[in-house]
Amino acid sequence: MAGDYSDRELGTADYPGLSGSVTFGANSPSPQLVTIDGYHDSFPEPSETFRVVLSNPTGGAMLRKSIGVGTIVNDD
Repeated sequence: MAGDYSDRELGTADYPGLSGSVTFGANSPSPQLVTIDGYHDSFPEPSETFRVVLSNPTGGAMLRKSIGVGTIVNDD
């Protein structure tokens, strides 16, 4: 099964918007990684969360959960 992903916030001051596709193996419970290239600055700030939306599943698959949450850990 494959599907598309995008972030709900469409980017922020800390990272560009993201989108792409992921592929899961048949009956695979393994998570798929989404890599975000953040903008590095020297301003202290708290860690931030973001939402990733999975859509357009292929192969007759259905999505039980289409939104995931990630955390950008402060690196300043």
